[in-house]
Amino acid sequence: MLGDQSDTDIVANSLHNSMTTYKFFFMLYFLSDLFGKINQLSKSLQKRDLSYATVKQLVDSFLMAIEAEYLTELPSFGPLCAEFLKSTDQSDSFSTITFKHNHRDIHLKTRAVQCAQLIHDNICDRFPDNKIFEAFSVFESSNFPSSVADLPCYGEQQLECLGDHYSIVNQEELQIEWGIFNYLIFNSYKGLSFADLLTAIISRKDQFPNAISLMEISRVLPVSSVECERGFSRQNIIKTKLRCSLGIDALDQIMRISLVGIDVKDFDPVPAIHKWQSVCNRHVYQNNAFSKLMNIKS
Repeated sequence: MLGDQSDTDIVANSLHNSMTTYKFFFMLYFLSDLFGKINQLSKSLQKRDLSYATVKQLVDSFLMAIEAEYLTELPSFGPLCAEFLKSTDQSDSFSTITFKHNHRDIHLKTRAVQCAQLIHDNICDRFPDNKIFEAFSVFESSNFPSSVADLPCYGEQQLECLGDHYSIVNQEELQIEWGIFNYLIFNSYKGLSFADLLTAIISRKDQFPNAISLMEISRVLPVSSVECERGFSRQNIIKTKLRCSLGIDALDQIMRISLVGIDVKDFDPVPAIHKWQSVCNRHVYQNNAFSKLMNIKS
């Protein structure tokens, strides 16, 4: 028993010594700031109905924050780390805790900058610039100019890029359509998300076939793998060990209902009940017992 206690004390002392060093505190606050930004970007990219334009804005904002705080001549290393550095500039204690210095601590800032640069470069590689994807941002109502006087010139380069790339689009007709289409969005649909805009305006496809076809293409472009990951997660929730005999067809239907189905409060069960009843002569419907119970006329 005494031996166990002694071993525990040795481990505890070792951990305490490691956690009361300047390096530990610096890395703790540095990574808290850096991972906080990464976590915020990750959560933003997991939202539904993301468009490429939105993703690009999020990524560009993240890269700008990294560059401003870590990749300048005098980096601040983030708000938490900056406060730590300021408080320990002339002191060997922080928040009533006295820490120990090491001769290698002078290299910590350089390594932190290298770490931030590596993350910055990896994000740039993960989200490379794509002229085609960027051109689709022309349909984002939030990108429209604030003044109607700027509308005639808005989106010319993007439409030319998209028209050259997609052969299903008649570029001359697209330019003619755009002369009315952009005013329609500006006056009636400005402020809507891309998904809501397409839903609201798709009924006018006979009037703007080329412009709305491009919007439909943009809508199905795989911006991220979030929906796939969400599907696997939902599958694991539905098909548990207690439901391992669930067939593929049934699992597919349940997953579709769970992922893209309407809310239960908005669901009308009557048509589904009638369809289920019509498949075969079920025992529960004999003598209209179920209809009486549900107050439904057969």
